[in-house]
Formats: sequence, structure tokens, C-alpha cells
Amino acid sequence: MSQIGLNSNIYKVSSKFLRKFNDYLVKLNQERDGSTPKQREELKQLVAQLMDNKSEDYQIQMVFMIIDEYLENREGDKSESVLKNLLLYLEGRDNSYKRASNSLRLITNALDQECDYAFSRIQKR
Repeated sequence: MSQIGLNSNIYKVSSKFLRKFNDYLVKLNQERDGSTPKQREELKQLVAQLMDNKSEDYQIQMVFMIIDEYLENREGDKSESVLKNLLLYLEGRDNSYKRASNSLRLITNALDQECDYAFSRIQKR
């Protein structure tokens, strides 16, 4: 696969997952739980997949690696705890809006940064 093809796929996958997390974050910020039950369930399943280190889905593996790499460069935030905090909120076992919002913000920042990087690599050809 060419570098352009590889970076195009990275951009495509990153932006797909970015939209899902960002849409939920926007709704969460507008209304503490303005999401539909379907959106909440979809995001809950996605986060559970990201936490499954035995997943064979390459997109899930890649997204986890993007989040993990981003958080590795920050002190104090670990991907497992960020994802766990969000999952607990989505399951209704932790009502901390602040922790959930922070987790979503970190995840969206990681994916947004990767989209930017992939797009700039595509442009360089």
C-alpha cells in the first residue's frame, strides 16, 4: 500500500471514530445527558471494544493505539483509566459528568490530532 493510501485509511478511520465521540461530547455539554439511549449504547459498546485488549478488529486496535499514544505523552492520564471512567458513566455506575466529559475530551483530542497528522502526511505526498 502506498503512503498516501495508508494515511488516507488512517484519516478515514480516525475521523469516523472522532465523529462518534465528538457528537456524544457535544450532546453531553448541551444537556448533561442529551443523548438518546441508542447513542449511549453504541458508545458504550465502542468503549468496551476499545478496552478489550484481545480484540482482533484492526480499526479498534488502531484507535486504541492512537488514544494510548496521545495519553502516554501526558502526565497523569492513562488510556485504561480514561476509557474505564467513560464506560462507568455510560453504564450508569458513575454519575460524574466532569470525569465523563474529561474522558471524552481527551479521546476526541487524540483522534483529532491523528486526523491532522494523517491529513498533513497526505498533503506532503
